[in-house]
Amino acid sequence: MTHGSPIGIAVTALLVVAAILPVSAQPKSTDEVRRERMNKINKVWDGQIERLRRIQIEASCKEVAKNQYSAMRFRKRRTFVQACIDKAAAPASIQSIHQVN
Repeated sequence: MTHGSPIGIAVTALLVVAAILPVSAQPKSTDEVRRERMNKINKVWDGQIERLRRIQIEASCKEVAKNQYSAMRFRKRRTFVQACIDKAAAPASIQSIHQVN
């Protein structure tokens, strides 16, 4: 085996990877594994809650638009629904929640 041959380089690379791998691949404690699982569950749960919130906002905006605009004014109704959803989905500013007098 001479230096610089493809096989020599491949063997050297495998030895380096084998030496580094055990150092970086330490087993996780049960607390870390449990914490990671709970974080994944919480992300899914938060996504579902956000999805349901968007559905409720859309339904309420459509109901208001239905009362304000007839079916003949479908463009105005659709524009109103989109504006209502955008307004309701936007995070409220802190000043509007906490009135400063």
